[in-house]
Amino acid sequence: MDETSRTTILTDARVIEVPLPRLASLALTAAIGASALALGCRGGEPGAFPIVAMPGTLIRSAKPFDPAPAVPEADLKALAEGNREFACSLYHELAGGEGNLVFSPLSVSMAMAMVYAGARGKTAEQLADVLHFTLPQERLHPAFGQMDLALRRPGEEPDQRLLLNELNAIWTGKGWTFLEPFLDTLSVNYDTGVRELDFAGDPEGSRHAINQWIEKATEGRIDELVPKGDFTDLTALVLTNAVYFRAHWAREFEKRETKKQPFHRLTGGDVRCEMMHQSTHAGTFRGEGFDAVSLPYFGGRQSMVAVLPDEGSFAAVEAALDAEMVSDMLENLLEGSVEVGLPKFRFEGGTDLAGLLAQLGAPDAFDLGAADFSGMTGKPDLFISHVRHKAFISVNEKWTEAGAATAAQAEGCSSAPSRPVRVILDRPFLFFIVDKNSGAVLFMGRVMDPTA
Repeated sequence: MDETSRTTILTDARVIEVPLPRLASLALTAAIGASALALGCRGGEPGAFPIVAMPGTLIRSAKPFDPAPAVPEADLKALAEGNREFACSLYHELAGGEGNLVFSPLSVSMAMAMVYAGARGKTAEQLADVLHFTLPQERLHPAFGQMDLALRRPGEEPDQRLLLNELNAIWTGKGWTFLEPFLDTLSVNYDTGVRELDFAGDPEGSRHAINQWIEKATEGRIDELVPKGDFTDLTALVLTNAVYFRAHWAREFEKRETKKQPFHRLTGGDVRCEMMHQSTHAGTFRGEGFDAVSLPYFGGRQSMVAVLPDEGSFAAVEAALDAEMVSDMLENLLEGSVEVGLPKFRFEGGTDLAGLLAQLGAPDAFDLGAADFSGMTGKPDLFISHVRHKAFISVNEKWTEAGAATAAQAEGCSSAPSRPVRVILDRPFLFFIVDKNSGAVLFMGRVMDPTA
């Protein structure tokens, strides 16, 4: 192929024609499934995720995964705070329009953290700013490793009423080589290596192999994560991440208490939805223009926090949503008797985040001429072309179920109230699912119409 050969890359904002020989692009794709999602190969330790056979030849650092990283508490706190900042920032970028919304800040952060491990110079600075990575690289990745361990650590009495799986897997094309420090970071902190496939000689076979692995890892819920035609002789690296969460409520809703009731939409007109009801013991918080209720899941490690703006205040509360508001709610919940009404809902969504992340302040990572991911290959020959993300959530009387998978493709307390608090979520509300062990926001979104 001569120096004048060219290819066309379709990005979120524009079509770019570039010379082929040294081009490599990095495209991030995310999808969320409804059943057990695995994100990487774990060892055989107690509580490990299911191991799904991976195709390709394994290229991995000789340095083993660190099952007990010495991470200061301050670093874990900084990582969790950054996760909340990024979650709220991304929420505001995605919340345009009038529909329902669900996404996984954790999945996007984890996938981008592996990309960030290879970023250098201004590209790294911009990504750190947008992703709210405040720790230096040598402390950030061990902190992610510790967060991962906290998420997947089984409780004292493991139970199928709580499943939280998280996994990383990385794939490369033949002929690409990666720097040892980059491979060390992946192995030690993310418990993964790189699987070599023939992207150039057999792009469809490679795509099928990755999609088949993802399908098995998600128990058949995601069967076509990588679309046809994505792989070429320029494909260098594909980073995949997924999160699956299914948890029974600490106190399940009684089906006999579920009733058809109106849900008042912002756009006008009511819809009839199935509203679950229960009187329970939970945490509540009264903020400026809203009420919040924290509903714990089995085991108490995770909870869903639902934020119900006062009538006429949805836009103001949504606009004010930030990490400080989330932290304030979580730190000042008042435990007591609560009468809760929560609609059953089930929906999914997806978008390409590349343009949004660039707009948030990391344009260089998505620019062929400016991107610097030389920490991966030793050469500045990679850039990000796509960050596609899809999400799924289902809420019923027994449990909440949500999942996310991300694939990055590289080419070239106070006293309780004296009376029960009443929180009936019969109009649009925000929600986020948080993990107490790590402080991470696993999923986040809003319900504008539970019947949509």
